[in-house]
Amino acid sequence: MLLPALPPKLTELLRLCRCALRDWLADTTRARRAYEVDGRDYHFVVSREQMERDIQCHQFIEAGQYNGNLYGTSVQSVREVAEKVRDSLKASLNCSVERSKVIAIKPTYTCIC
Repeated sequence: MLLPALPPKLTELLRLCRCALRDWLADTTRARRAYEVDGRDYHFVVSREQMERDIQCHQFIEAGQYNGNLYGTSVQSVREVAEKVRDSLKASLNCSVERSKVIAIKPTYTCIC
C-alpha cells in the first residue's frame, strides 16, 4: 500500500517529537556505571532520601523501584523537553508565516503550546 507523503511541517513536527523523546531522561538513585554520563544516560540523584522527598513533593510524574533503586521521570525533565519542542515549533511556524506573507497568503494556524 502506498501512502501519500506527509506535509513538510508535519514531517518536521514528527521529527521534533522523536528527537524530544530521545532527550527525555529518567532520574535514578542507582550508582553511575563507569561508562555512563550524568545528564546523558540518566539524571543521577544525590541520594535516595532526596529522591523520596522529591517524589513526596510531587516533583515526579511517575516513579518506581527496580532492584532496590528508584527510577522516575521528573516534572523538570518533561518541562525541558517540552520547551525544546515548543521553541522549535515556534521557530518553524514563524518561518512559515513569514514565507506565506511574502507570497500574499493569509496564514491561519492554531498552536497549542
